[in-house]
Amino acid sequence: MSSKNDKQVDLTKIIIKEIKTKEATNEFWKKYHEFREKCFKELFPNDNLPGRDVAEKDIAIGWSSYHTINWVAFEDSSKEKILATSIYGYAKEDSPSYEVNKHNSYFYLIVDSSFRRQGLGTHLFRLIVEKVQENGCKFIETDTYYESGMNFCIKYGGKLINESAENRLQVEDIDWDLVNSWIEDGKHRAPDVTLESFHITPEKDIVEICKLETEVEAQMPTFDNDGEKWTDVYTPERKREREKRHKDLGQEFYTIITQETDGTISGYTEIRYSHVERIERVAQGLTGVKKEYRGRGLGKWIKAELLIFIKNNLPKTEYIVTGNADHNAPMMSINNRLGFKTYYKEWSYKFTINDLLKRIGANSLL
Repeated sequence: MSSKNDKQVDLTKIIIKEIKTKEATNEFWKKYHEFREKCFKELFPNDNLPGRDVAEKDIAIGWSSYHTINWVAFEDSSKEKILATSIYGYAKEDSPSYEVNKHNSYFYLIVDSSFRRQGLGTHLFRLIVEKVQENGCKFIETDTYYESGMNFCIKYGGKLINESAENRLQVEDIDWDLVNSWIEDGKHRAPDVTLESFHITPEKDIVEICKLETEVEAQMPTFDNDGEKWTDVYTPERKREREKRHKDLGQEFYTIITQETDGTISGYTEIRYSHVERIERVAQGLTGVKKEYRGRGLGKWIKAELLIFIKNNLPKTEYIVTGNADHNAPMMSINNRLGFKTYYKEWSYKFTINDLLKRIGANSLL
């Protein structure tokens, strides 16, 4: 984030509007994409831009199982320039995650680098806090990639709950001898384990896979040990909704599971990729092995098998991205040995609403 301001913001002239995709004009989308792409290049200067159609669909579809509200902040009533955007999400009442997440919510806020540290972020944050109040949530969480974002969170009493990073592995740097050795080691140490792979989750396995995903995600380490955690609960209905959402965005999953002799699904890993945009990029998703089945190299085995799939089926892939908590030692060890390198750091913060109200207040800005 910039260390100085290029232009001054007149907060009395700022116009904040919710994005209504059915009402959005081509002129609005042009301004929105220009803002989004400038911010994207700030983080990823050498990456290809995400597709504009995909970005618009992403907003229209929203987050699976969550109510989402998107806002833009215009410089003035002319609405010629977007200076900031934000999104706020909270669990739907019929979501499988509602009971564990009904007191928590999430926001993301970004300000144009030329207009930071002038109160615009606080201006939008008040609106978000007001919505949190209306929904009866006790907490709200966010992620940031910038030092200025960290300072913002600290200023308003945010508690650091996670430190993580986007790590990248260049395909040209993969040690295929190591990859193959992990596959052979897994077969040797777990000779009775079988692997199954698929793009769409088989109906026969979907309930057990959802239970495993929920278990693995709940075991991911964080610093948030004394409060209500934002926790995802996976169900077959949500799984199908997620598959459809990504299909609508032109994306596809490939999943590998390990099965024990009694049919128990003991391990799980997945990737997500697109055939229509940024085809050079593959995203590594959730990977985990049930506690009672660890210590046999299953995690390394299925991660290695994914790399073989990419090599044989996605020849235009240039790099693989994954996000890992810095204190998730087992996964960090696997990724480090594969050659993943940190691309950027990320910090997660959690706010208590009662404390926020004392620090920031909440006024209607619409």
